[in-house]
Amino acid sequence: MFKINKNLFFFNIYEIYLIFFPIAILLRSAFLNGYIFLGAILSFFYLKKKKELPMRIISIYLIFIFYLIFISFFSDNISHALRSSISQFRFLFFAIFIALLNIRVDKIQNIILAFSFIIALVAIDTIYQFFFTVDLLGIPTDTTMIGRLSGPFGSELIVGSYITYISIPILAQIIFNFEKYILIYKFYYSSFIFLIFLVVLLSGERMSFLTLLGCSFLILFIKLEIKKFLILISILFTILSFLISFLYKSDRGFNFRINNFAEDISKFRTSNHGRIFSSAVIIWKNNFYTGAGLKNYRIECDKLISQNFKDKFTKLDILCSSHPHHLYLQLLAETGLLGFIIFLYFIFKISSLFYKNYFMIKESIKPIYIASLAVMISYLWPIKSAGSFFSTYSASYFWFFFGVAMLAYIQSKKREVN
Repeated sequence: MFKINKNLFFFNIYEIYLIFFPIAILLRSAFLNGYIFLGAILSFFYLKKKKELPMRIISIYLIFIFYLIFISFFSDNISHALRSSISQFRFLFFAIFIALLNIRVDKIQNIILAFSFIIALVAIDTIYQFFFTVDLLGIPTDTTMIGRLSGPFGSELIVGSYITYISIPILAQIIFNFEKYILIYKFYYSSFIFLIFLVVLLSGERMSFLTLLGCSFLILFIKLEIKKFLILISILFTILSFLISFLYKSDRGFNFRINNFAEDISKFRTSNHGRIFSSAVIIWKNNFYTGAGLKNYRIECDKLISQNFKDKFTKLDILCSSHPHHLYLQLLAETGLLGFIIFLYFIFKISSLFYKNYFMIKESIKPIYIASLAVMISYLWPIKSAGSFFSTYSASYFWFFFGVAMLAYIQSKKREVN
């Protein structure tokens, strides 16, 4: 299907598809859906290579999707649940397509460089918005959201998570190869690291900043000896403490977000997050075994509001949102105990696969492998708020990096056999 002369391109067609992922997200939901759907459809042309795939793991998630479809027929809004359940096939097959891509190992550094150019442009655009209240495209800051920036995403406050997730493989590649770079690359990548940390901090997305920090520390811990790791972490903490202190004193929006975060933690029970989490638990208890069905959390929650339901945990009226803002609470509320167990088994199997095969991964692709696992761990980390796992924007990162991790696993396995 793609027998094109590779010499005509700096990247082959498969590598261009990979590079286009951050661009597809920038072009918004309709384009991103098209990008994922294209990958899912093309995956069927490559299923003859299915022996290369971890079929047991894929089968477990297929069982999970069929389970979602089955429980949809018992939901209040069957059409919402059914559409959302069936649409989950595209993410799995999108990941399979990425896993089977013909990526040349010697082009990984160039792919990462291309990613960094895209992120650098978005970061510069967002800093411009910070200083001038509009970005380079004329998109204004939402003045109703104190201390938040959107960059080129308009009304969607997701620029921090976007930069975080796309930057993690770049950071891994930098950390593992920094000593090999010539001076100009060292300067560029050092400036890049400072820029992304600054922009994610300014974006006001607190969880994104913590995710970026946590994944960076994990990558450094894996790469460096313990002594070097502790020294570098001490330096980074000093720099970040100074930067946060400076922004806290000079910017009212940043000040507001920090204070608001501290208040949410100290008064978690009555905070918005605490109340939404509690509402998810209530809906799970009302639909204990099979859940309310995908996209039915809000419907069930609104029913409780109409009944003037009083939350016994928060001692306040029940508070609803579009989703529970927590992966495991969303699974319990919308898929019930049975769905929760199937999903946990899927996570257990992929964790086992990727951990057991860590040492066989080829050194040249190990940074990308580690970065992909770091992103997946950040998604599955239980002590954090999160977007809806089943929505296009949130799910795209998890399944993209799941595909990349499988790609590294398959390519290393091939070389081991050869």
